[in-house]
Amino acid sequence: IIITVIMIGMGIYQSNIIYFTTLKIPVNSYSNNVVFTSWDNFKGIFSQVFQLIIVIFYLKWRKFDFFQWNFKIDLKNTLFGILLFFLCALTMDIWFTVWSYLLYPSNYNVSVGLKPSLELFSFFFTFDFSQILYSLLNGPYEEIFFLGVCLSINPKYKKWAFWYSIVIRSSFHTYQGLESAFGIGIILTVIYYFFYTRKNDNLYPYFLSHTIADILGLGIIYRILYLKIFS
Repeated sequence: IIITVIMIGMGIYQSNIIYFTTLKIPVNSYSNNVVFTSWDNFKGIFSQVFQLIIVIFYLKWRKFDFFQWNFKIDLKNTLFGILLFFLCALTMDIWFTVWSYLLYPSNYNVSVGLKPSLELFSFFFTFDFSQILYSLLNGPYEEIFFLGVCLSINPKYKKWAFWYSIVIRSSFHTYQGLESAFGIGIILTVIYYFFYTRKNDNLYPYFLSHTIADILGLGIIYRILYLKIFS
């Protein structure tokens, strides 16, 4: 809880301030009303570095064994991290499709078509160096907390850490709207937790997967196809 307050507390507070001040905005328009500038990204970098330093000193004071963390960069784990991103992104696409249908069944009208080719690479035409820097830090920062810290406990308590992670991960993404917040909280926690505890406890592929999601957005289908969900 102490580390949560240090690393995530401000994010939870700011996210919910944004959410409760945008309640009158249509639920499918949150992302269009929340824009982060380059200055916001640099402030985020400074804040996370500062908070990470505090946590490192706190953990050293608590005699935390940092060597229990496994971190290795190689081709196999790089490919695994990329596959993790695709798995999370496709699952998020399914989540949004189902959520939209359940919330607005009367307006649900799906039409599909290919997007213009330039739009497929829109990120490269709106390149923001500060966003790249922030993403390179934010992905590892969050997974250090959720995988490195929350799961470095007695195994009999890991099931509680799992549910705790869903709540906390969701709580600082509410600025994107509840459908996004719950989707991110549940999907990333379930997929990362499953693979980290049962298949691969190397932190690197989870850092990479999260970083790619921060840069490109957590979605695949909506970047390749034009899906008109609402009539």
